[in-house]
This record gives sequence, structure tokens and C-alpha cells, in this order.
Amino acid sequence: MVESLGEVLIDKHHKIKTMNVAILTGNVGKNPDVEYLPGNVCKARFTLATSEYYKNAAGETQEKTTWHNLVAWRKTAELVEKYVQKGLKVSIIGRISNTSSEKDGVKKYFSSVVVKQIEFLSSAQPSNDIPDDSFDNPENY
Repeated sequence: MVESLGEVLIDKHHKIKTMNVAILTGNVGKNPDVEYLPGNVCKARFTLATSEYYKNAAGETQEKTTWHNLVAWRKTAELVEKYVQKGLKVSIIGRISNTSSEKDGVKKYFSSVVVKQIEFLSSAQPSNDIPDDSFDNPENY
């Protein structure tokens, strides 16, 4: 039996060599920060909140929110610029990216998710005139 996960094939004779996939569904925390880089390359940064629920020792339901830093590029970033706003519920597929910077001899590490696909889930849906290929285009990240 062979199962497909994206372009990775898994069967009893083959193991996954590596995979970097992030799938998140949550609410946008603030309006995106958008900038155009040389060559008119669009870059959009925004945050996404996801929540988990559990019961504490007293049996009360508790919520734990995790904030994720997201970055979109090119056409995906242009969609983010046009349609994404604080509070919107979205689902994204992307890859985890880790970077670092050094200031005053102190190295800091940052993680973000590079958005490859985005789906708008809130009732404030974008219009239907968005081309489907903008959502899943290798040039976008």
C-alpha cells in the first residue's frame, strides 16, 4: 500500500528522507506589514493565533493560544495585502523557516512559516475573482 503526502511517497520499502510542512488554521492577529523589495517583489508579514483546549485539575476548560509569525512572498503576498486583515480566519500551508541575527554580540533566533497556500475561512470571504493558481505557486515563496 502506498500513501501520498504531497510529493512524498510512503510505503513499507521507502522512508521519508526529510519533510518541512506546516499546516495552520487560526485567526490573524494584526493587519499585515507589506513591503515591496527591489524588482517589485511583494513581501507580507502577519501573525496567526491558534488555540488548544484542555481541562485543568478542577475540570475547567482552559485555552492556550500560540502565536505564529508568517511571511508570504510575491503573488501570495499580494493576496495577503489585498484580503487579509486582523481577525480573519485563515488556513495556511507552508514551510518553517529559521533565521538568526546578532546584535551587540548576542545572537537571536527567529522562526516563521513561509506561506505557500492560503485559504480564507471567515465569513468575510475574498471575492471570487482571485485566480486559483495564486494560492499554490512555487514562485510565491
